[in-house]
Amino acid sequence: MVLKIKSPSGQSLNFLKSISLSISATGQRDTVIAFTNPVPTSTGDSLSLGCPLVDVSPYIKQNQFSIKVTFQVIKTVGIKLDLESTIDFYTQAYLIN
Repeated sequence: MVLKIKSPSGQSLNFLKSISLSISATGQRDTVIAFTNPVPTSTGDSLSLGCPLVDVSPYIKQNQFSIKVTFQVIKTVGIKLDLESTIDFYTQAYLIN
């Protein structure tokens, strides 16, 4: 998973101390799917988060699931940042004859 500043350009994610993403769905417990702790102080405008091996298929098979972002900051930024994240889910599927 990658977190990137879309705008304004020239900004850094080094204001973050830590960040984690968790997934939840009806009948499933919240599970961390990506995290970085601590965020390196040398971080620029993008950050790759570590992703533990988690079976997300029970979540994405639901009609609806939620992803929650939790973070701690070292300092406030003082301006609006537009962020973008990319998450790729890989799962196996079998055809039924």
